[in-house]
Amino acid sequence: MQVIMEDWRNLTSEEILQLQAQNCTADQWNQLKVSLDFSTSNILETSFSGDVYLGRFGKRLYLSGGVPVESGIYCARIHNCRISDDVYISRVNRYIANYSIGEGSIIENVDCIYTEGESRFGNGTVVSVLDETGGTPVTMYNGLSAHTAYLMAMYTHRPELSETLNKMIHHYAKSVQSTLGHIGKACCIRNTGTIRNVNVGDGCEIDGASVLDDGSLCSGASAFSDEKAESLLAFASVGANVIARHFILAPGAVIKDGAQIERCFIGEAAELSHGFSAHDSLFFANCQMESGEACASFAGPYTVSMHKSTLLVGGMFSFCNFGSGTNQSNHFYKLGPMHSGVCERGCKTGSDAYILWPGRIGAFTFIKGRHTNNVDSRNFPFSYLLEDGGKSWLYPGASLRSIGTLRDELKWPQRDKRTSLLPLDKICFEMLNPQTADTIRLGLEALDEFITDNSASEYPVNGAFIRKSSAIKGRKLYQNALQVYMGSALVKKLEHLESNEIASEDILSALLNSSVHPVSESWTDLSGLLVPDSELSVFLAAIEKGKMESAMSLELEWNKLFNSYDQWSWQSVLQLLAKQNMKSVNELELSDFMTLLDAWKDAMDIFYKQMMADGALEMSMVQRFSLREKPFSHSFTDALKLSLEELPFKATHFKKYILA
Repeated sequence: MQVIMEDWRNLTSEEILQLQAQNCTADQWNQLKVSLDFSTSNILETSFSGDVYLGRFGKRLYLSGGVPVESGIYCARIHNCRISDDVYISRVNRYIANYSIGEGSIIENVDCIYTEGESRFGNGTVVSVLDETGGTPVTMYNGLSAHTAYLMAMYTHRPELSETLNKMIHHYAKSVQSTLGHIGKACCIRNTGTIRNVNVGDGCEIDGASVLDDGSLCSGASAFSDEKAESLLAFASVGANVIARHFILAPGAVIKDGAQIERCFIGEAAELSHGFSAHDSLFFANCQMESGEACASFAGPYTVSMHKSTLLVGGMFSFCNFGSGTNQSNHFYKLGPMHSGVCERGCKTGSDAYILWPGRIGAFTFIKGRHTNNVDSRNFPFSYLLEDGGKSWLYPGASLRSIGTLRDELKWPQRDKRTSLLPLDKICFEMLNPQTADTIRLGLEALDEFITDNSASEYPVNGAFIRKSSAIKGRKLYQNALQVYMGSALVKKLEHLESNEIASEDILSALLNSSVHPVSESWTDLSGLLVPDSELSVFLAAIEKGKMESAMSLELEWNKLFNSYDQWSWQSVLQLLAKQNMKSVNELELSDFMTLLDAWKDAMDIFYKQMMADGALEMSMVQRFSLREKPFSHSFTDALKLSLEELPFKATHFKKYILA
C-alpha cells in the first residue's frame, strides 16, 4: 500500500476516546492513520486491525431509491485497508480485508470482501476454449479483444506467435499482481455474499451476488458524457445470485439473475442472465446469453442464445443466433472432448438443431435438423443446411432470398450497446464483404464443376449433398450477389467522391487510386474484424518478431487494421472487377464502371424483389392470424420498398455523374 506520509496523521487521544465511546475497537490504535481533516463523527461500531488509512467522512450520499445517508463506517470490521474520502460502509457481516476503496463508493450489507495472498484478479487465467482437453488455451486479461483471442485459439500451429502473445499477457498480468485488492471510485456493492480477490473498476456495481472469486470488473472512458461523473464511464455490473470464479468483465458487461460462470471472459456490453451457466468460454461484444449453457465456446460479437435447452459446446461463433434445443457434440467418447467446430458469422439454427463436430458451416447459413456427417460448407455461404432422411442437404445461396438476412445486417449496428470511447472489438458489419465474396467465388467454381457433370442428380460436398436443381439456383443467386457486392461498393465510393466534389475528369483516377497495394483474394474474419490474408501475414510476423511492445499496444494495433478496412475492401473490389473484365486494375476504364452500375441496378432489383416477396409472405401470415381489425404495415418492409424505388434513380444519377 503506497502512502504519502504528509497526507496522514495519527489519531489524537481525544479521538481514540471518542471512537471507543462509539463502540469502536482497534488491535493497535497507532496503526490507524487518518486524513488531516478526519472527524470521528461517522465511525460507529467498527473494529480495526492491521494498517488502516481513513479519509474524511460526512458527505451526504444517496442509496437506491434516493435514501440519504452520510458517508462513514458503520457496523463493520476493517483489516489492512485504505479507505478514501466519503466512502459509505455499513453492515459488514464478517470483514473487509486488504483492500483500497475509492472515493464515494458505497458498500452495504455484505458478508465478506478480502484479498488473500498475491492475486492477479483473473488476469493470466487460461481458458480451454474449443478444446476441453486444453489444446487451444486462451489467456485472459483486462484488455482482451476478440481478435487477440482468435489468434490464440486458431493459430496454435504457430508456436512462436502463441509464445509471444502469452508472454505479453503474462507480463501485463504480473503488472497488476498485488496483495491489495482495489475497489474504485463511485462503486456500489450491496446485498452480496463473499468477494475474494476481485478488483472492481470505477463506477462498477455489484448487487446481490452470491460468490465472486478471482476476477475483475472493468470500467473505461465512455464516448457519451453529461454533467454526472459516473455517466462518463462504461462500467461492468453483477446482479443477484451470481456465482463467478476466475473471470473478467469488460466495460459494460453484465452478469445477473443467477448466472454461473467459471474461467470466462465477458466482453463489452455482453450480458449473461436468467440462470445461464458457462465454463471455459469467451463472450465478446454485445453477446446475449440467457437460460442455457456453454462449455469451451468462443462466442464472438453478437452471439445470441436465449433458451433453457440450448448448449453451445466446443464451437466458434459470431453474429449467430441459436434456436431452442440447439446442441453440438465435441467428442466420440474415445479421445475425450477434443473436437471443435466453427459456425461462420451470421449462422442461425432452428429448434433442436444438432451438429457433430468437427465441422465448419459457411457464413449466414440457416441450420435445421441433425447433422452427423461432419459437414464442411465454408465455401457455400448464405445457404440452408437441412436434414432429410438422415442426410444433410445444402441449398447454396438460399439465405440471399431471405428478408431476415438483410434485417440482421441492419439490426446489428443499431443494437450496439457499447459506450466505450475506444471499443476493444473492432467490428465490420457488412453482410456482403470481401471475405463472403471470396467464399462465394469459391462456391461458384465448385457449382460450375458440379453442373457440368450432367450424369449426376446430386453431388456430395464434405459431409453434405447438393441437388443439381439447387446448384443451378445457387449459381444464379451467387452471381447476383457478387454484382450486388461490387456495385454497392462502387455506389458508396461514388457517393464519397460526389460529396468531396471530385471533378468528372478526375473520377477514373480517384476510383483507381485506392492508396494501397494489391491485397489477397482470401480474407480472414477475426471474429468481427475482416483483414486480407496478405496483410494478416505481415501483422502476425511483426508480433512474432517482438515488434509489439505490450498486450495493450497490440490492441491499439487492431484499431489501425480496422481503420484500413475500407481501403482494402475497395482494392479487393477493383481486383475482382478487373478479373471479371480480364484486365489489370490499372487498365480499367469508366465504361467498366458504367457496366457495373447497370449490372448492380439489375441485380439489386432482383435482390430486393426476392426479399420483398419473402417479407410479403410473412406479413400476410401475420395479418391472417392477427387480432387487429385493420392490416398494419411494417416499417422495415416499407423502408425496403422505398429503397427498391430509388434504385433506377441512383443508377441513372451516378451514370450521369461519371459522364458529366
